[in-house]
Amino acid sequence: GIEGTDVFIIQEYLQYISTLVPSIPYVEATGFFGPETTAAVIAFQNQYGLTPNGIVDEQTWNRIVQVYRQLRFGISTT
Repeated sequence: GIEGTDVFIIQEYLQYISTLVPSIPYVEATGFFGPETTAAVIAFQNQYGLTPNGIVDEQTWNRIVQVYRQLRFGISTT
């Protein structure tokens, strides 16, 4: 897997989203992109109409950030 700050950030965002969207499993923010993170990304992609491949490409990254901001701060970027 991949590891680093970007992975940690995505995990924290998915972690928060999972508290409000039950179809997305909780993921521990470790900074390591392993099977739990992959499962959370796939669930997110399924929930939000993206290709469910477990890869955080630009489209998935942007959608995770958008959903996080909407849920956490009520900020809409559309």
